[in-house]
Amino acid sequence: MGLATSRIPHPRQLKHLSDLLSAGERRLAKLALTLAVISGLVLLGHWVMRHIVTIPRAGGTLTEGMIGTPQFINPVLARPFSVDADLSRLVYRGLFKVDANLKIVPDIASSVTISADGKTYTVTLLKNLAWSDGEPLTAEDVRYTFETIADPDYQSPLQLLFKGVTIATPDDYTTTFTLASPLNPFLSYLTTGLLPAHAWQDATPQSFPLAELNTKPIGNGPFRFLNLTKDRNGNIRGYTFVRNKNSRETPFLDRFTVKFYADQTTALDALQKGAIDSLGGFAHEFVGPAVKNHQVTDFAMSQLTAVFFNQQKNPALRAKEVRQALSLATDKAAIIKDSLRGAGRQIEGPLLPGQDGFNRNLKTYLFSAEEARDLLEKAGWKIGSNNIRQKGSQQLTFVLTVVNDPTFVAIGQKLVGWWQSIGANVELKTVEAEQIQRDVIRPRAYEALLFGELYDADADPYPLWHSTQQKESGFNLAISFMKGVDQDLADARTTTDPAKRERDLFDFQNIVAEEVPAVFLYQAVYHYAHAKNLRGFPGERLVASTDRFSSIAAWYQKTGWRWK
Repeated sequence: MGLATSRIPHPRQLKHLSDLLSAGERRLAKLALTLAVISGLVLLGHWVMRHIVTIPRAGGTLTEGMIGTPQFINPVLARPFSVDADLSRLVYRGLFKVDANLKIVPDIASSVTISADGKTYTVTLLKNLAWSDGEPLTAEDVRYTFETIADPDYQSPLQLLFKGVTIATPDDYTTTFTLASPLNPFLSYLTTGLLPAHAWQDATPQSFPLAELNTKPIGNGPFRFLNLTKDRNGNIRGYTFVRNKNSRETPFLDRFTVKFYADQTTALDALQKGAIDSLGGFAHEFVGPAVKNHQVTDFAMSQLTAVFFNQQKNPALRAKEVRQALSLATDKAAIIKDSLRGAGRQIEGPLLPGQDGFNRNLKTYLFSAEEARDLLEKAGWKIGSNNIRQKGSQQLTFVLTVVNDPTFVAIGQKLVGWWQSIGANVELKTVEAEQIQRDVIRPRAYEALLFGELYDADADPYPLWHSTQQKESGFNLAISFMKGVDQDLADARTTTDPAKRERDLFDFQNIVAEEVPAVFLYQAVYHYAHAKNLRGFPGERLVASTDRFSSIAAWYQKTGWRWK
């Protein structure tokens, strides 16, 4: 046997290494080897994680619950805040949409040009668009949709928005809208979903609401109609939509199923039992135990809740110092904490954060019952023998009307308590939700009204605050006259100068802050409960709950990975 010629051990020799080591040395060697392997795996894992990215993957089915019964999956006929509006947004796309930052951006339009005088909008379509039945989508569909809306015989809820608008289609991809006068919010009106002219062209005003297409739609959105189910009475109980291969945007989900429920309690029960995966719009008190097996995503809505004063109904409310004192005696933070369980955002004026022209430096009325009492005393409102303030023969007495809803009733009770503590005699009156519009709002049959108002995509305050909108058909619930407001609002919606529009809106908000035609409470939050593996939602804000479906093509349940 000779000596090895190499100083490096041969692999066959390494198996005898343990014979040269003591028991202690063998244990240390095994420990070192184990640590080396673990360290190597950890380093490899870190390297892999740095070089791959998780991405959405196609597949999955979502079953959503909605409260109500569908009637018109038709953007021309669908009424706001209804299941019809939700389903129409799911199936149809418009020229424009509202993005996560509440800005109006192109959807199926490629561009828009606005004339120097602000009266003509020229919209160009994306090319190679198609309906779910494979027919091409052209400017003719745009013209048909908006001319149908503008025709009063079709009784569209949007008819007044397009009154006096002339529509022309110089070619298959171009549509011009000519207005009688400039109107800044007009672009937001074009977020309305389009109808396929080839499918609807034979409909008359009489047959239009009766057409089968209202329940079996041909759309241009990411999902297309597959089938529906009905109960014994013929009421629609469910819909199934599947991926629309002709859509310009391909959704990740394979299908989207909808089930309809008569009320919130029944829908929440279905959510708990797993009959549905998602549900939106439920009351604040159900956040928590009722949806414990789901994730809840909250969206700030373009909706404000306030107490609106009808000064024509009650002389005491015509006194500015009374309205200011009531605002001072309102603890908004307590309302949000106790009645809304934190699901609300305190506001001080008629525009909301993020909206164009929002004034962050408004006069505010920080909660102080003592200041409220001092203000009333100085204005001559003295406490009488019955602990109710009065000025001359006028008592500080009024009725606060609220919808018979647990959250609104709780808020109303708080307001009554705070306002009574400063010497106001306030009675709380509840009205059922189905009666509030007909019996209270339209006839303006209230002295003070706790209610929520929703802005459109352009956040134009004109419909909610101009004096012409105080009539039965309007949306202005604060029945008062504020000098300068009408001119500010009219100028803000017609000027082509963005800087002037902002000045007008600032002035409007300052006047409102001084006059207090309403006590502004909070910005509403929309609760959306969903399966924990559902992702891809838009940002933290929505104009209306329906707008959550603007991004539905990006929703996903399954994930994969790719190398960076």
